[in-house]
Amino acid sequence: MQRSLRTLLVQIEEDRRSIRDGLLPVNRALSGVEFRDGSRLQIEDRPIATADLDDFRATITRYTAVGTDGIDEELTERMFVAMRRDLARLDEQSTTAEAWRRRVFDAREHVEFRAVEHRPGGEPIVHDGVSGKSGGEGQELIAFILGAALRYQLGDGTDQAPRFAPIVLDEGFVKADSEYTGRALHALQSLGFQLVIGAPRDKAAAFEDYVGSIVYVNRNPDRDGEVRLYEFAID
Repeated sequence: MQRSLRTLLVQIEEDRRSIRDGLLPVNRALSGVEFRDGSRLQIEDRPIATADLDDFRATITRYTAVGTDGIDEELTERMFVAMRRDLARLDEQSTTAEAWRRRVFDAREHVEFRAVEHRPGGEPIVHDGVSGKSGGEGQELIAFILGAALRYQLGDGTDQAPRFAPIVLDEGFVKADSEYTGRALHALQSLGFQLVIGAPRDKAAAFEDYVGSIVYVNRNPDRDGEVRLYEFAID
């Protein structure tokens, strides 16, 4: 029993370490793509203090720190009863217990992430969300981070760019100006993706430098299901 309890703590730490290890190839991909004016993005993880996890660790340590050798049977039984009471939520079937198990055992609940922009000759800038940013700034930041993560996942867990990895952006970057759009699309291309972008006609000019062709899709409102495609020339 004590060994099984200690194994739980070891597994929690291993899951936490696997998240940190998973960031390494993502950050390597990000390091090869310029973010803004020569800067580079890196993703950092930081532990989140949780009372549930701290209490669980303390409980496990309390029961595993005491050996059973030399302890009489009555005391051993009392310890076992107390342990079952303290760890009842491990097996309890309730919404509350399920939420507790998630907070204790899901390593994603134990960390938070932030993007750090490293500038040549300047202080790092921390991006811990898109709150307070313009639509273009937020979309640009998401494109860099999501692109690097997708490259790792679609590249079979290697640092190599995926051979075939089209990304479909449905009305992507429609809220961004051409500057932010260009940097975000350049980042996705540099990470090895092929772009398929759906956007309003008046936004097509912002994508011309990053696509091989433009097709205008026209739906006839008078005839249900009738759609025509018109290819545009890119000058």
